[in-house]
Amino acid sequence: MSNNPGKKGKPAPWERRAAEHREQALQEYRLANHPAYAAWSTRRSEAFRVFRQETGADDLSNRDLFKAMKAANTRLRAWDKTNPSPMSWDDHKRLETEFAARNTWQGITRRAHNGQATTDKDLRNESSDRPI
Repeated sequence: MSNNPGKKGKPAPWERRAAEHREQALQEYRLANHPAYAAWSTRRSEAFRVFRQETGADDLSNRDLFKAMKAANTRLRAWDKTNPSPMSWDDHKRLETEFAARNTWQGITRRAHNGQATTDKDLRNESSDRPI
């Protein structure tokens, strides 16, 4: 690793991780605040899982794994055309603006404990409660 991991126009690893965490938190915010999109996303994930099973893309011992994955992706694109996302561009931009205004990505759920969501603040409190 060099002394400047962000050189040559590449972001530093911690900047990439922060961007990934923010994107994940934004997606969770979209799902939480747009019920129709959340339902559609669940149906899409289930359809893709079925396509992967049907084409053999889940079987790592498949000799034609690449072809199976390509076939599953093709079927998913066809599914997307027949089942468009219920989120309009205006909804997308509105939710992104709300998310940025609230800056909720810093306090979004990191892990679940006993089925309950745990925020960063709860994690900090929990770690301070531990005996040394």
